[in-house]
Amino acid sequence: MDRTGGRGLNINGNLAVSGNLACTGTKPRIVDTDDYGRRYLYAYENPTPMFGDVGEGEIGEDGLCYVWLEPIFAQTIEDGQYQVFLQKYGDGKCFVKTRASGYFIVQGTPGLTFGWEMKAKQKGYGMTRLQNETKNFGIMQPAMPENQDNFADVSNNYLQNLREGREST
Repeated sequence: MDRTGGRGLNINGNLAVSGNLACTGTKPRIVDTDDYGRRYLYAYENPTPMFGDVGEGEIGEDGLCYVWLEPIFAQTIEDGQYQVFLQKYGDGKCFVKTRASGYFIVQGTPGLTFGWEMKAKQKGYGMTRLQNETKNFGIMQPAMPENQDNFADVSNNYLQNLREGREST
C-alpha cells in the first residue's frame, strides 16, 4: 500500500471486500486502448442489484430462435425473472415469444439476425431496491475530514487501527 500525495489510497495488488462496498464517486475500471492510452469505463448503475449478458442470434426456418442462458450465469440470477431487449439487424420482425428458466425464445422473420441484451435481478437480492444508505447499507465509515485532501491520512489511520485491533465504531 502506498500513499498518493494526499489524494486517496492506492493498493497495489488484489483487494477483496467481505461485505458491502460503497462510494460517493464513480466506479470505473481502467482499460488499456491501442491508440488512446488508459481510459475509464464506468459501472452501469441500477436501483436493484442486477447482472446482464449480451449476444446475437438468427431466426431459424421455423421462425424461432432458442437462446440458452449460460448455465453458470443462470445460477447467479433470480429464476425466470429477467428482461430481454432485442435489436434486429435487417428487414423483418422479431419479438420475445417466451421467457423461461434457463432460456428464452425469439420469434420472427426466418433468417433475420438480431442482438439481444438481458438483465436479471441478482440471486438473493430480488427485493433489494433503492436502499437508504444510513439505515440499510450497514457500512462502518471512517469520519470524513473537513479537508478532503487529507483523506489518505484518515484512510491510513483507519486501516492501521484495524490491523492493530483498535477498530472504532
